[in-house]
Amino acid sequence: MPVIFRLQYSCGMRPKEVRCLRCVDFNFTDKTIYIADGKHHKDRCLPANAGVMEMCKRYNRIAEKLIPYRTYFFQAQSGKAYTTEWLCDAFSMCWEMSGNDGTSRGSCTPYALRHNFATQILMRWIEEGRDLDAMIPYLSAYMGHESFSATYYYIHLLPERLALMDFTRSDGIIPEVYDYEED
Repeated sequence: MPVIFRLQYSCGMRPKEVRCLRCVDFNFTDKTIYIADGKHHKDRCLPANAGVMEMCKRYNRIAEKLIPYRTYFFQAQSGKAYTTEWLCDAFSMCWEMSGNDGTSRGSCTPYALRHNFATQILMRWIEEGRDLDAMIPYLSAYMGHESFSATYYYIHLLPERLALMDFTRSDGIIPEVYDYEED
């Protein structure tokens, strides 16, 4: 469980994407993870942090000994990927074991890891003084969003003072193209 949730959080994956990862989707040499048939049937290749890849490599060695020649990176006893229900139940158990009872801090789902990933990236970029309008396309591609507006959605999850800033406009995302014909 710690590996699946750390991987999901550190790469901002959707719960289904992390559940359905296959062993062949990991390239430990290039430190990349291939997401096959994501939302809207989009594929993408994610660069991953060296520490995260090392964690996955250690997990893979152990899992290979327990289930040789497995297909799924996180494979259930049935030989298939873990179900959505399993992931949600495991997450709820971890959430409660960490001292969150569901009343004082509310309930939480595995999808919150993706939301947290996006907001942490945006906050870091703001602290670094980066131009969010210029950076949003990169985050959008990394997260597999269909449109930039899907990525701008995460702005509302930022602290209130930042959410009031004018980051949700879409002008300027694609630079103006001028016709420089010579006479």
